[in-house]
Amino acid sequence: MRFIGPAPIAGKVSTSQIDDDAITLAKMASGTDGQILSYDASGNPAVYGPGSDGQVLTSTGAGSPPAFEAAAGGAWTLISSTDVSGASFNFTSVNASLYDSYIMYLMNVIPVNDEVYIYVRTSTDGGSSYDSGSANYNNDILGVDGSGSVHDQFSATQFSLNGDKASNDARIGSGAGEDGVSGHVMIHAPHLAKMTNVTWTINFTNANGDSGGGFFTGGGKRLSSADVDAFQVLFSAGNIESGTITVLGLKNS
Repeated sequence: MRFIGPAPIAGKVSTSQIDDDAITLAKMASGTDGQILSYDASGNPAVYGPGSDGQVLTSTGAGSPPAFEAAAGGAWTLISSTDVSGASFNFTSVNASLYDSYIMYLMNVIPVNDEVYIYVRTSTDGGSSYDSGSANYNNDILGVDGSGSVHDQFSATQFSLNGDKASNDARIGSGAGEDGVSGHVMIHAPHLAKMTNVTWTINFTNANGDSGGGFFTGGGKRLSSADVDAFQVLFSAGNIESGTITVLGLKNS
C-alpha cells in the first residue's frame, strides 16, 4: 500500500489527529497537589499555587494571573458542624489570629432528661475546665413561655439561656414530639482580656408540650476579665440526646 500525503514527523502528532476528549488524566504532566491550571497573559497554559491553608483563590484582574490570598476580613466563616450527643458540646477552636467573634447555631438540640435548662460556660485554659463558680456570670433575659411573659435577671454559675424559672412552661422537654432547642448564641471578642459578652435567642418546646413552647432572648457577661479560649453547651441535668451545633467565626481583617 502506498502512503499518499505528507509523511508523519517522528515524535509529533498534529492537533487534527487527536480526537476530542481523548486526553486522559494519565497523559497530563505531573504537578503539585493544590495547583490550579489556568492561562498566562500570553494565552499559554500555566499552573498557579498551591496556596496555604485558609487562603482563597482570587482574581487579580484581566491579563494578570489569579492568586491565592488570605480571605477578606468581616465575613462569617464555617468552622465546624457537629452532630452532638453526650454530656456536653465543647468548642476548643477559638483562634484569635483568624476570628474576632463566634456564633453557634443550635438545631433541634434535645436533652435526655425532661424539664431542664440549657447552659453555656466558658473556659480560659483551652477547655481543660469550664468556669462554674457561684458568681462567674451575669444574665439578663426576656422570654415568653407557655404561660406568659418571663422577666429574669440573676447572677449564676453559667449563662442560662432559658433562665431559672421553676416551671415546666419555661423548661425544655424531651418527650415525644418535643424537638429540643433551636436558635443561636453569639460570643463577642472572647480573645480579649475583658469581660466576655454573650448574647442569644432560642426557641424550644417546653416540658408541658405546649404548642407555644418557649422563646427566650438574652445577654450576659463574665464577671471577670479573661482571655476566653473555649466554650461549652450543656443541659442542667443529663446528657444531650441529639441535635446539631454549627459554629461560624467572624473573620478578622
